[in-house]
Amino acid sequence: MVTAGGPFDGSTGSIRALGLLGFALPATLGVFRGAPLLGRESESGTAKLALTQGIGIETVLYLGAVAALIALILFVLRPAGNTAAARSTDSSTTAAAATAGL
Repeated sequence: MVTAGGPFDGSTGSIRALGLLGFALPATLGVFRGAPLLGRESESGTAKLALTQGIGIETVLYLGAVAALIALILFVLRPAGNTAAARSTDSSTTAAAATAGL
């Protein structure tokens, strides 16, 4: 017999607290570790140097090629139900079923 307050009473408070800790702990550690690093970069002027670096035409062409490849992959792998032909076929069969009394 399971008594009230046992491990299977439906209470999820400890699991939710553990989930919150899983989100809050890395963010808190990142703030305390990252703030001094960003402050040091700003103070030494390295951030200005990094922001003034340009990109070459090769990088622009590479990024364009990657974007075109991703668009092609998404176009080829799209679900067949999202095409205009499939929608018109579905609407005609629905209309035929409606007129047939189905």
